Formats: sequence, C-alpha cells, structure tokens
Amino acid sequence: MTRKWAIPLLSIAVLFTGCVVKAPHFDSAKRIAQLVLATDATDDSVDYLWTAKVGDEGRIVKVHQEGQLCVFISEQGDVLAFDGWAIRAVSGFGDDAMRQIVVDGRRRQYIDDGPPATRECSPWSQRKVEGNTQWVQGCEKQMRPNTILVRADGSIAEISQVVSSSGARALLRPL
Repeated sequence: MTRKWAIPLLSIAVLFTGCVVKAPHFDSAKRIAQLVLATDATDDSVDYLWTAKVGDEGRIVKVHQEGQLCVFISEQGDVLAFDGWAIRAVSGFGDDAMRQIVVDGRRRQYIDDGPPATRECSPWSQRKVEGNTQWVQGCEKQMRPNTILVRADGSIAEISQVVSSSGARALLRPL
C-alpha cells in the first residue's frame, strides 16, 4: 500500500474500530475484497475495479478490505469506506474535507466542512427490480433514497447514497 493512502485509511480505521455489521449483501462485498487482498498489489484486473462518483467528481477505484469495511481507493488518493449498509466515510473527490457518516439506528449524522446534519431514516426495505433485489432507505430532506442494488447471484451492482450535509451523493458501480 502506498504512503499516500496510509493517512486516510488510518483515519477510517480509527473512526470505525469495533464496528460489526451484518447485512445480507455484505458477504458478497467481503468476498470481492478478500479476492483483491489475495491478489498481487499490481493486479489491475477489471474484476476488482469499480467506478465511483461523488457529486460531479468521478474516479476508477479498487476495492480493498480493511477490517469490517470495504474501502474503495483511487490512484489519486480518493477514498470511500462502506460497511455493508452505509458509506461511512469519504475523502477526496475534489474536496479537502473528510466526510464522515455516523449511523445510529435509524439516524444518520453527516459530519463534514458544512454544518453537521442529522437525518431520520426509515428502516431498509427491499423490492425486486428485474430479478435483482434493491435495498431502499428513505431519509428526511433527501430527494432520492439511499439504495443498494444486489444481483440475483448476490453480487452488488450499485450503491447510491447521500454522503454529506449538503446532500451530495456517492454512486459506486463495479466495472
């Protein structure tokens, strides 16, 4: 792992030490991350590459497992941490501030360079979409819900969630 990723990864690890998340779709993300960790660090196999977009900034990212988190890292040093249900932290993507999402039951608190914002959210629900399962969570003051799309084979097809107090969204898709 290069030195430029050490500080963001250490920050994320410190923020979420001891967090254990159980989610039906987390096992598929964990399997992907374990495969990445088992491969050579220079392996750029498309199987481990995702596209990530936060606001208007898009990147190609590689998934890694750090403890209970799937961490998506770009060559430019951008980082997103996903716990199986929620994107928990974002760094980079054209913004100098570290964005943290604290999930406490049905509440999400967004901590970033704007005023902290707390949103009450509904429980996650699922619906079938063309043979796939879409997990959906609505939160107050959000135009669109947080979603996780899981294919019939259990692999994640898309993660779309709000990641800042201003309402900026992150969108992750495997290549």
